[in-house]
Amino acid sequence: MAHCPRAKLELPAPYTLLCISSPQLQLTLKLKWNYHLNPKAGKAKIVNHLRCLIFPDNLWTDVLLGCFIDLNKVYSRYYALDTNYQSSQTIGDFNISFANGSNISKPVKLIKMNGDWGIAFRQMKHAILFTYSHHSEELNKYEEYIVGQFTGVVVSQHSRVLNLDWAIRLHESQSNHLLTSFNAFSDLIMTHLINPQGSSSSQGVNKHAKGVADPNAPVCRHWNLGNA
Repeated sequence: MAHCPRAKLELPAPYTLLCISSPQLQLTLKLKWNYHLNPKAGKAKIVNHLRCLIFPDNLWTDVLLGCFIDLNKVYSRYYALDTNYQSSQTIGDFNISFANGSNISKPVKLIKMNGDWGIAFRQMKHAILFTYSHHSEELNKYEEYIVGQFTGVVVSQHSRVLNLDWAIRLHESQSNHLLTSFNAFSDLIMTHLINPQGSSSSQGVNKHAKGVADPNAPVCRHWNLGNA
């Protein structure tokens, strides 16, 4: 799979002194640090790349910065008939944005079962690998795990798995855990899959459901440097 060209990876001195055992995590932090320095430039390199993937324009920055990705928005864009194109031009100290068509701020199509989830997750996975190509094994193992959970429950209970996926990815976006750190997510597995509370409606696709964070909030990973 093609991936976006990257600038030289550099970290400030305090970060280079940290003892991080996982080479994958080290590379992720280096890349993320560079993307945070100038996310606009990072996105520009992506959308102007010869092999740029078809992905919602307004979600590329979230991919770069390791923010939570609402799969409902990815799924909505996959089936959309309207355009989702934006451009910007800098004049002096001002940046002017131009939009052609609608920008998905709220999903119009919701994920309700395993097939829907699979379409959206693979779109997101390819976008992540375009910028963080070393996450291939992690994402494949996580996808296999979630698909296995769908297989283990009846269709009417697929909302439990959707809630679990939502919770794990939200937690991962706020920490430096890998998606495959299942031991770190044992409480989430118990809460959302084994012993869920409340109705069977999918909390992961309804931001108004009890106990669910608003996916439109700008949630990004925190460094948690002292606990890495």
